Formats: sequence, structure tokens, C-alpha cells
Amino acid sequence: MEALAEGAVWAQMGTIGLAATTGIGSRLGQLRPDVMFVDAPVSGRKGPAEAGQLLILASGPPAAAAAVRPVFSAMGRKTVWLGQAGQGSRMKLVVNAYMSVLIEGVAEALELAGRLGIDDVQLADAIEGGPLDAPIADAKLHKMERGDFAPEFPLEWALKDVDLAIGAAGDDQLPLLAALSRQWRAAVDAGHGREDVSAARLALGGH
Repeated sequence: MEALAEGAVWAQMGTIGLAATTGIGSRLGQLRPDVMFVDAPVSGRKGPAEAGQLLILASGPPAAAAAVRPVFSAMGRKTVWLGQAGQGSRMKLVVNAYMSVLIEGVAEALELAGRLGIDDVQLADAIEGGPLDAPIADAKLHKMERGDFAPEFPLEWALKDVDLAIGAAGDDQLPLLAALSRQWRAAVDAGHGREDVSAARLALGGH
């Protein structure tokens, strides 16, 4: 913090949760009130990241927008400004909770299909192009179908985000996320944590 130039912008772009983000912003405000704090976690897989096509969920003082625009433009296809610092991290937890439920849903649908004698390719064909064809779900379905668990977004990171979401919710009950956390923790403990989140498929049935 001491090394930052006067009027600089600190951009926090990791998915580290509300408590950590708030803590950094508060400490920066105390020690360097002349520095602007921007909370801007990103959303996107490995491919979009490499292509500079991430979604940036930014929050912080409006005066910081001009300073970070060139950097965010190089990294992302779109920057959404959400208000005061901390709102970006809140949105990221919600987005990743939604994504995680979709991916586990794909894994369990494939497991059910196998038990009912339905081929993975047939299931993919039935969903493709219809109202249930979410891009992330489609991408992970095909990775599971191919048995390709090369990491784009490691399962252990996805579990971390699920747990951060549960923690941020406080006393509110989120039974589906709680069950998902237990399921994915078992998968991580079984050695799949460094594999792609699509390895959720490996924790089901006889896989």
C-alpha cells in the first residue's frame, strides 16, 4: 500500500469473498485514503480469459472508472459497474452459485441418463438449441461426455466459491448449495480437485 502513487487505483479482481474484499478496502481506506479501491472480480473460463473476453463485475468510486478502463478493456469483453465497492464480489458469488448448480445438474442428468439407458449424445441432441441450452451447461456436458476433465476452472476453486457464497448468506438456508458443497468436497477429497469442475461427473455412480 505504501508503494502506490497518490491517486492510484487498487483493483481487486479475485473471487475472495465478501469478508476479505471488505477487509482490504477498509484497510486501504485507513492507510491510504488518497488511493481508490475497485472491487472487480471476473467471470469466464480459460478460453475467454486467454482471448480477453472476460466479464468484469466492477464496483467502486465512479472516479476510478477512467483509470481502469484501458486495463479492463484489454481483459474483458464487457465491464458492468454495480455501485459501491463490494457489490462486484456479491454479484460474483451469485453468478458462480448459479453456474455451480447448473454444472451439478448436468452431471446428475448424465448419471440419470446412463441409468435409464439413454446415450449421452442423445441427451445433448435433445437439449441443443432449446430453452434449456445454456452455453456453460452445454460446454460442460460435452466435456463430461468426452471424459475430458482438463482444467478450465478447477473443481476445488468452484467448491471454494460455493463455500464463500454459503458463508456470505449468513444464517439464511441454501439447502441446494449446502448439499452441493458436501458433494464437491467429497470429489475433491477423492483427488479430483485439480481437474475441471466438470469432474463433478466423476463423483457420481461408479465413475
